[in-house]
Amino acid sequence: MIKKTFAGLFTFLIAGLAFAAHGTVLFEDNFSSGAQSSQNWSISNPFIAAAFTGGACAVTNSSDSFSGYYFHEFTVKPAVFTASAKITRSSDSIICGFALGFNSENMGSIAVFLGNGALYMGTPGKDVQGIPCPYVADEQNVLAVSMSGSDCNIFVNNQFVQAVKDVNTPGKNFAFIVSAKSTVTFDDLVITDVFTQGSERTAFSDDFGSGSLKVDWSINSANAGIVSVGEGVLNLKTSAAGTYVIMNADVKMTDFIMSAEFKHKSGIGTSYYGLRLDGDTIGKQAIFVITAGRTYGAAVGTQSFNLSSSQKIRGAAYDDGTGNLTFFVDTLKVVKLSGSSSYDFYVNGNLLTSLPGIDFSVAAAGLVCMDSLNIDVDNFYAGVDPTPVKHPYMTKRNNSSLRYAVYRGSMAADPMGRSVNVNRLINGKVSSGIYMTRGMQMGSSAVILKK
Repeated sequence: MIKKTFAGLFTFLIAGLAFAAHGTVLFEDNFSSGAQSSQNWSISNPFIAAAFTGGACAVTNSSDSFSGYYFHEFTVKPAVFTASAKITRSSDSIICGFALGFNSENMGSIAVFLGNGALYMGTPGKDVQGIPCPYVADEQNVLAVSMSGSDCNIFVNNQFVQAVKDVNTPGKNFAFIVSAKSTVTFDDLVITDVFTQGSERTAFSDDFGSGSLKVDWSINSANAGIVSVGEGVLNLKTSAAGTYVIMNADVKMTDFIMSAEFKHKSGIGTSYYGLRLDGDTIGKQAIFVITAGRTYGAAVGTQSFNLSSSQKIRGAAYDDGTGNLTFFVDTLKVVKLSGSSSYDFYVNGNLLTSLPGIDFSVAAAGLVCMDSLNIDVDNFYAGVDPTPVKHPYMTKRNNSSLRYAVYRGSMAADPMGRSVNVNRLINGKVSSGIYMTRGMQMGSSAVILKK
């Protein structure tokens, strides 16, 4: 995804979150008692109203133009805290969240809020910046914000999204913020006196075997670019000139390997597709691409670049003239080694070109597909220590003996040439015989004897 900085101080760190189990509760409200909760909170404006039903608090903002607040007063401003609450909206277009250090006299605060598939932070009405966030769900989310002094960590649905430095809150109170003409339900608010740490994600992979994209992907498409997952692969379609699909996942890398398998199914031979790196700001990017016409290129930033020919690229399917097509798979890999400034681009194990360096820190890795293409992608990986996922060598007992060492997600062919899912072989659900596995990757085949 393309990220925008808030005062130039965002650090993007994505990983699983484990909240601290200990600490003192500074304030909590599960809204199970309307009478008690009504004493805990105050409205910022007459156009804000709250109703306590079903063990939750529904805050309605009837203003046509202004955001409003429902706030809890602290006697002393907490120096260290983690605030977490469940937030439910009727649609992703409703903007809502927390106002930290809320000052009821001038409505000042530092707000952290969700909306339109993004996470925002800043001073409402003044300086607010947003980033696309794949973890934001359309309706129900758990938002958590942790502060220690001026350091702030933000989490969405148990995922560490960002760390922000030098955050100065103007007041001492905590508030829910709701955009104009909206109703938002809040529940299970807990504020403790602990600072919740997050850890960097340094690797990401997706073999697309689940039948759907991992939630970590962010997708940017233009002019009806289509993204779908089926039969264990990702399919990208760009229907015309000016159509593209760019998709990536946040991962912080310095020395790494990024790779994926690509199958060109149809489309223009000069349109490119391949791997992409992104930094923290717009324009900070690098691409490593090939075409069906067996050319390749690499570039930093948004400048134009030349494509060179290579017979190491397999490219477009072979048509024997009778309508029979033989599809080829190209494995693209980008390698950045420790102690080197070079970003090396390999295709099918062959070094084709290198970029001498890039002018940004890698914050995301992903894919790019341009202009009138139909491409299958499999086994995407970006990280520091890629290890192929293999089935263990083993014996299957239930009146059959099966030994295998094949790549997950591969297929097999029976003696008649018909496709068989490897999982059915493993589970003993096919007839006896000799089967040949066949992954998207050429060379990742094996013979299986099913007794």
